[in-house]
Amino acid sequence: RALAQRVVFQLGLSEKPDFLFPTPNFSLSNIFYRAFGISKSPSIEEKTPEEREKIAIGRVMKDLTVTLVTNTSLLSIAFADQNPKYASDIANQVAQSFIDQRLDQTSETSDLARQFIQEQVLQVKQKLQKSEEDLVAYAKDAGITITGDDKSLIGSNIEALNTALATAIQERLDAGRMVDQIDKGRGASLGPVLESEGLQKITDKLADLTSQYQQKLGILKPGFPEMQQLQAQIKELQRLYNNGVLTITDSLRQKYQEAQNKEADLKSKLTEME
Repeated sequence: RALAQRVVFQLGLSEKPDFLFPTPNFSLSNIFYRAFGISKSPSIEEKTPEEREKIAIGRVMKDLTVTLVTNTSLLSIAFADQNPKYASDIANQVAQSFIDQRLDQTSETSDLARQFIQEQVLQVKQKLQKSEEDLVAYAKDAGITITGDDKSLIGSNIEALNTALATAIQERLDAGRMVDQIDKGRGASLGPVLESEGLQKITDKLADLTSQYQQKLGILKPGFPEMQQLQAQIKELQRLYNNGVLTITDSLRQKYQEAQNKEADLKSKLTEME
């Protein structure tokens, strides 16, 4: 529903009477009402903004069809409407709104990550201050004089580790989000996969062959040699695509492991200095 609401807002569908109250162009009643100049559809002014939005969202959800293209990871988005422009605009906006929604979710996660890092930085600074106070107290009890340069050096080292740790935590969180998507079966939708030129070429070819197969399916039976050849090509391309995705996702998992190790190492060094 949230996605449909985005589409309605972006296209202003709640303010379009012909979308809210569609009437079949060639119905007998419609011809009659047009002939006598009578408006059959409810007036948009009769509905509150909330009611119009609810109607528009309901229409989008009711007439929208999203299907997975056979033997691919591609989605086919279609919207049924007697107005070709609505059919095209809404289908395109659904795709764009889906992308925007994913970006918003990623941004929200990044904000939480930044907040977490800021809290970590504050904790480290507090520990740093406590360590310096303990050092001064120990030196005083032992009759040792500590110069400002000595304290500054200790603080600088801890501060450098703190900065590196903050970066490592961010890298681990970023990599972790990638792995989380992989574990949920969404590896094919990750940026590194979508940005792969090799996989993009395979996807384009796969979509082309699948389209050819679907078109010929209305004429030829699946067992026909030409159809079997197309099936074999589609199957091979899908195998290559899946292997490519697996290679990329495996490298992302490795990156996540490396980020975890780096973070743990920096935390260990910081603990030693404290």
